[in-house]
Amino acid sequence: MAKQKSIAVRQSILDSATQVFAKTGFYRAKAIEIAHKANIAVGTIYNYFKNKDDILISIFDERIGELNRSLRKAIHEIENPDDALAVILDSTISILQNDRELAEVVTIELRQSSKFFSSTAIASVIEYLDIITEVVRQGQQRGIYRDDMDARVIAMVMLGSLENLIHVWVLSDRVPELKAKYNISLEQGRDAFKDLIRHGLRRDSGE
Repeated sequence: MAKQKSIAVRQSILDSATQVFAKTGFYRAKAIEIAHKANIAVGTIYNYFKNKDDILISIFDERIGELNRSLRKAIHEIENPDDALAVILDSTISILQNDRELAEVVTIELRQSSKFFSSTAIASVIEYLDIITEVVRQGQQRGIYRDDMDARVIAMVMLGSLENLIHVWVLSDRVPELKAKYNISLEQGRDAFKDLIRHGLRRDSGE
């Protein structure tokens, strides 16, 4: 029972911090705001996390870690690489579209932490890239995808494109000029990626 309560408190801190970081920004966010939203004492936060950076990195690490595990499970039985990549795109966009605060934290606030790039959360990024790379390589080995491109580069291009799409989507509500010119839905971006996969990666782009 005590362990379950501890897990629940930790999760409550992460959920509350996500909301606070998205609303006030990482640097301006205060521990007392997170504690108030989580309905706990400020000191309780430090029983679970070292500081704000630790909380921010843990939000990313846990949510992306969950995504990676679900992707591995979802694509395990999928033979068509197009379908597997579609699942990756659909799942990634769906999670962030359904949790705009998380999307804001991941695409904007996370960049404010100088400790992110030296943290264990990088392993989650590498794992995500590995998942895409493995699917593309399987497609290449089966003669479905062109083999004149490095699968790792394709994975990085996909990740970078997804990040930028979601970043602009998040910023569009803050910047009217951006929304006026680039009011593109995540569904539009997702469908464009799928089309690029079909016509850019396939050995026979006419398929």
